[in-house]
Amino acid sequence: MCGSTRKPGLSRLRTHGKSVIRPETKWWPLLTLGMLGVAAGALLPWLHSFQNFPDESIAVSTIYRGDPPGDIQYFPLISQLSRGTITDGTIKELDGSVLRSFPHATIFPHAISIAAFGSYGFLVADIAVTVCYFLLVVLLFRTMGIPEPASTLAGCFLALNIPLNLVFNLTLGPVSSSFPFLPDVWGMRIPRPFVSELFLVAALIAVLRLLIADRTKRSHWLWLAFTFGILLQGDVYAALTFALISPCLIIVIARRDGVRPTCQNCLFAGILFTVVVAPFLLQRWLEHPDIPNRWGVFELDRMAGFRTYWRQLVAPTFAIALVLLTRISISGQKQPSSVLRHNDHAFLRTWWFLAMLLFAAFSCASISILILGKTIQPYHFNDRAERLCGYVVMISFAYLTIAFCERTKWKSIPDRWKAKAINGLPYAAMTALFFVVLGYNALAQKNQNQTVNPVRSVYYAHATDVDPSYRSEFSELTQFMKANLPQDAVVASFDHQVFAWWLTFHGRYWFLVEPFVSSIPDRELELRLSLLCNLLGMSTEDFLAFIQTPIESQPNIHGYVNVFWLGLAKYQASRLHTFAPSEDYTPEQQQLIPNSDYTWQTIIPQSELSRLAKQYGEITMSDWETRSIDAIVLSNGMPELPWAPPTTDWELVFQNNAFRLFTRIQ
Repeated sequence: MCGSTRKPGLSRLRTHGKSVIRPETKWWPLLTLGMLGVAAGALLPWLHSFQNFPDESIAVSTIYRGDPPGDIQYFPLISQLSRGTITDGTIKELDGSVLRSFPHATIFPHAISIAAFGSYGFLVADIAVTVCYFLLVVLLFRTMGIPEPASTLAGCFLALNIPLNLVFNLTLGPVSSSFPFLPDVWGMRIPRPFVSELFLVAALIAVLRLLIADRTKRSHWLWLAFTFGILLQGDVYAALTFALISPCLIIVIARRDGVRPTCQNCLFAGILFTVVVAPFLLQRWLEHPDIPNRWGVFELDRMAGFRTYWRQLVAPTFAIALVLLTRISISGQKQPSSVLRHNDHAFLRTWWFLAMLLFAAFSCASISILILGKTIQPYHFNDRAERLCGYVVMISFAYLTIAFCERTKWKSIPDRWKAKAINGLPYAAMTALFFVVLGYNALAQKNQNQTVNPVRSVYYAHATDVDPSYRSEFSELTQFMKANLPQDAVVASFDHQVFAWWLTFHGRYWFLVEPFVSSIPDRELELRLSLLCNLLGMSTEDFLAFIQTPIESQPNIHGYVNVFWLGLAKYQASRLHTFAPSEDYTPEQQQLIPNSDYTWQTIIPQSELSRLAKQYGEITMSDWETRSIDAIVLSNGMPELPWAPPTTDWELVFQNNAFRLFTRIQ
């Protein structure tokens, strides 16, 4: 920096022929403080768990990590990858014979950490991912020209996962709606958005740097290809949004840099992109057709995506209007002499892209359905769009705040006071932010009910009345299993939490085929479920009633047995898609289906029940010849309470208020 005048804490920078006062703030101490703060924020849930449940193992604490706990079915996938395997390892007899279908990109950080740190790998990875997310958010805001202190504060605000969701409420006669003014953009759920959001932010930074540069370098294109490649494997919904807007982006760059160099750069970027996504493409090519069906992929009318609720358009309309307001506010403004002034050419060059990105995000579901004629869990499109709105809203408000300060009496304040404010305010604000987060978490923990239900309490409603706590009973069970069962024992249970713990932290094999984690075809899945139910003494009528166990108090929506051990999302039944024609459902179910667009509303149709009943009646002892089972864990709640394996071959070796554990008599 140089200039004719120097004052304490300030310097002058020549920009566009004018002298701009800038603070001589040392950014690295502030950035380091932010990194330490967000690392402590990631550690807080673990510390609370250690404090409130001092007798449980780190493995049980991991199952309940986060607030609220995330989807634990990903944990066995992480554990398998940490052992260096990319094949399905859940079924002993089929171990290593089937390529695992789930992409590796989002589970890779935690897998590496488990390989290095064992049971504490999740804790270490949580801290590392949180710090990486913080740094990426800071880089995003710095890319857009936001001053370093404001960028660091924004990174802390998002990485600390502040429990703040500002909502506008609209009342329009009999129709009311609300939309997030500042939506949640991140959370602790593994792998989305906890890990996948890193890829989204990195891809967004890559595109913005491509647009901001006076002339792009090949490195810009290669970085974009790499980030988009991992984004496709980590968050296909966000990747489709970027793909939708990519033709417009390439045209703009070609007009600026020339067609020939742009085509050359696209060629190199395409080669790198192909290399990055090769594992993902191989998985899609080799996977059994049953897998996408039970994950929830379904065909539908190509125009179905355009039947969108108007409420979904309110959030992007507001965000796009805010972008336009920011563009008007900073364009044409004379360059003032101020410590707050930043290089606003970044926003002037990218505002149109931000507006188009939001438009593409909220129209991506409709356009992708029109092109592909199929979709999977389409509500995720709206979620990704709102996350992008969150970033754009924060960037726009940062610009508007700075523009507002430029037009106020800030310029009349003496430079020495400006320097003190600019140099000291970020530290004070960040310290206050940390104390707010710590105070909120302390208050939340103080009011926490120590009777902890299962992670899947909505589905496992029969296990929520355990005294004193399902979590304590679960911890007691895991301690016994770890001490008394060998690692290669094949365990069977309908409890999804026991499954996640066993395959992630202690054992390797499970008897049932979990339809999300395992890539084994449906035929083997259905046969093993039938074999276990038959072993427990269920008749055909009992089996049909068991697999139709309802979710909580909704008798027509099938719950945990269907979702976690039979169909996953295959039997979804909503106005968007049903597995079978409407006449294949009961009259009560036929009335329920048209009133819902929730793809996790699952109902097994009558024809499938007949097929499964026939298959159940054809079970023979020969089906056990190539399938082993060593231990069975059953709940002491309904509907599992009446059932148990035959006492002639099985021994009850452990029991508490929540569980019964049986092992085979040698």
